[in-house]
Amino acid sequence: MTEAEFKLEKEDLGDSVYITLQGAFNSTTAQAIKQEILPHASQKNILLELSQVTILSSAGVGVLFEVVDVSSHEGKKLIIINPSERVRQVINLTGFNEIFSIVPTLADAKKILAQA
Repeated sequence: MTEAEFKLEKEDLGDSVYITLQGAFNSTTAQAIKQEILPHASQKNILLELSQVTILSSAGVGVLFEVVDVSSHEGKKLIIINPSERVRQVINLTGFNEIFSIVPTLADAKKILAQA
């Protein structure tokens, strides 16, 4: 898989959409990823699995921030599941670990939603 390649899979879980990303989340792929995720953000909780993301650039962080913004205005959540070490480092360096909900498993994400 080259840097420009990515894979996105979506699964509808009723009140949530479980999205798995694989590959680079950067300026080359961010717009396509945004077009796949953002339409759901105002209607459903977004459960975003990032364990196979190899790169998270500022463009990718910008998309995540936009999804959080849209979701929160509609009473929905973005929950990041099991981010790769590189993704976790970028999130921590930007300080967005205070904004994003980050959990190790899909089951943990579902528990957060059940408590809401």
